[in-house]
Amino acid sequence: MSKARVLVGSAWFAIATAIPTMTHAAPAASDTAKPHAKPGWVVVDEECFYPLRRDSAMVLHNAFVHYRQHEEKAAANEIRKAVSWVKYAAGHALPVTQVKLATAESELSALAVDLDKGNVVDAARLEDTLTRASQTLAEWHYYKAKELYGRDEAGFAAMNLDAAVAHLRHAAETAHYEFGPDTITLFDSVQKPDKQDFTTQRIATNILGDQLDGVEHALQQLGNSLKASQPQQTTDTTPPSTTSRPASAPGWVVLEDDWCAPMRFDFLDTLHQARVNYRQKEMKTAGHEIERAVTWLRYAELDADKQTAGDLATARMDLFDFAGTLESGRPVMAKKLDAAFAHASAALAKYHHFKAHKALDEGDLKKAGEDLQAAADHLRAAASLANHEYSTDVMAIFDDYAPFGSWEEAVELTPSKLSANLQTIEQELDKLSAKLSNSK
Repeated sequence: MSKARVLVGSAWFAIATAIPTMTHAAPAASDTAKPHAKPGWVVVDEECFYPLRRDSAMVLHNAFVHYRQHEEKAAANEIRKAVSWVKYAAGHALPVTQVKLATAESELSALAVDLDKGNVVDAARLEDTLTRASQTLAEWHYYKAKELYGRDEAGFAAMNLDAAVAHLRHAAETAHYEFGPDTITLFDSVQKPDKQDFTTQRIATNILGDQLDGVEHALQQLGNSLKASQPQQTTDTTPPSTTSRPASAPGWVVLEDDWCAPMRFDFLDTLHQARVNYRQKEMKTAGHEIERAVTWLRYAELDADKQTAGDLATARMDLFDFAGTLESGRPVMAKKLDAAFAHASAALAKYHHFKAHKALDEGDLKKAGEDLQAAADHLRAAASLANHEYSTDVMAIFDDYAPFGSWEEAVELTPSKLSANLQTIEQELDKLSAKLSNSK
């Protein structure tokens, strides 16, 4: 399993990780008709991503921490996650930020490649690239907040403003820029730790409007500082081509079907953190973490084959119910929570097995190997939660595909080996599914 999220004691990061929850009505798709998905693309309801709205700031922060600790490959992994979040933003961005997002994607991708290859990357380049990426994402969230505010969707506007502030804090810290005390007070008011539910609490329209104005001013302040301190760059102002992307619609996000590949272990990290919070009797925080896990189940559900999608949907609704129960303060038995986690992890193991098979059929051996490793890891996690003894072959498969670095250089990928490993995982999943069915 991948390393758990980096925990660092900076002030902005402590705020960024205390994410208030959403409403606990069952998550509903947008009122707008879902766009038709082309092969190679996934169309996901935008609402399900709100629990992860600060993750892009967190991974940019983690990348810098890993770099300072001389963990270049780990830094590259975090930057690839940031690239996915930039792509997410580009999937439903306004034209005013499309060009900047395309630039951020290109610069972050090049940075990740250099770090992975062991090329010399000086601190100034890394800081500059991470700062401008975070500034661009802050700007994107600000415009989303402004758009939603204009549509009288105050709760979602507030959540986007909350994310904009998280990115502004990160960008300022990385650029060694200090906002004034009035701006810090504004940021604190946007990200009040006691805010428990952006969508059901009463949000005063006039206060939200003032906060939007304040965040816009902060964006201008930071932007002016960066222009003064960084060399002038020539930027192509032509919006990136979207001819291959399916048409989007309000409330929906269009993403490439390998969009979540860099985050394929985040679900297990999140469940682990939820269990830690639960054992420490931090029930509301555990509920928040479970909501984060629900997002990954929803994405996989919309990208899976029909049978696996049904398993993922059931697991998603079960976890969502547990999140609401924990956040309401009602008791939840540890045994039931672990059973729900086991079913969800097994469903994601099946999804990654499906994706690996699909990649192998298409001749993409690298992607097949990555999804095979993810399937093995989710299978191990589910088996552990269910007290199920799995074959040592599963551990061997995970170890074979688990190097923390470049797949092309470190892993032997052949169709015959991948096919045999996939068959082993399928057999072990069948045994695990039988046990889980009998335990219901």
